[in-house]
Amino acid sequence: MISRTATTRLVADILDLLDRGWIAWANVLELLAYASGFKPVVRLVADAASREILADFCQRQQWPWRWSGFWLEPVFHTQLNDTFTRLVYGHAPLNCNRVLFVGHEAATRRAEELEGISDPTVARELAALYGYPECCAAAYAEVQGGKPWLEVFLRGSDPADRVRDWRGNKTAYLFPPHATLLPEYFPCSVDCEPTARLARAYEAVLQEYGLRRLLDIIREGLMRPLLLFGGCLYRFDGLESCEGWYHVMGSTERRCIDHPAMRRQPNIDMIEALHIGGGELTVRNGAGEWHESLIPARTQLLRFG
Repeated sequence: MISRTATTRLVADILDLLDRGWIAWANVLELLAYASGFKPVVRLVADAASREILADFCQRQQWPWRWSGFWLEPVFHTQLNDTFTRLVYGHAPLNCNRVLFVGHEAATRRAEELEGISDPTVARELAALYGYPECCAAAYAEVQGGKPWLEVFLRGSDPADRVRDWRGNKTAYLFPPHATLLPEYFPCSVDCEPTARLARAYEAVLQEYGLRRLLDIIREGLMRPLLLFGGCLYRFDGLESCEGWYHVMGSTERRCIDHPAMRRQPNIDMIEALHIGGGELTVRNGAGEWHESLIPARTQLLRFG
């Protein structure tokens, strides 16, 4: 059993990697899950500057690790700030990243083998190895084909006003500091129950390592309401219901998710109030009102609790 001192040192080392920008928040979750025995393999993407640092971290923890035999070459970037890559073997392409696998030999070699097979039938095994829900692995094939993950995440969801489980709020990933309770995969649905169960498992991991204050901050961020409207995603501090309208409380963040040429509404920075009824969204500010039909992944309010 790992000692309290060793646990404290491990958490401090992982958070230091995060603070210095060597890993993402999702990697923090995965590394802690690996340390607790919950996750058999962790996949870290490293650029030239971080390779020695990440390898040194694994050596200090006395964790088995090895570098992939392939490099990651960017193929295309998306409007949602995601970069899709292809595997390149042999000579390293210029400015390409490499994968550091953390885990025992058999598991890491199998993960690398499966990543190198461009066959959707292996996605199920690879998802199981990385601890991702099977249903989400199947949907990811569409994302790899170029469909925006937010569209996959929200399509088929009820655009009417309702409250969802905050733990599965992957949409918050689009706003700094990009902290969710999920590792690096895209859920197949905002209402995906396997995703909610996985998020609860990672919630338990954070509690196990004494990061309850950090968990409270993440929970607060994930419970903030979001609005898809006019090709943009808005996140509010809060909404106050009054006479059939939601009035925006506190600050508003905005993230444009459509290309400017595709946006149908004026460039609205500030929303003061919104109303949902009769299958339609109404947005109001000092300059006027705008209306859109409720359409999953295009125009909808997302509330979490």
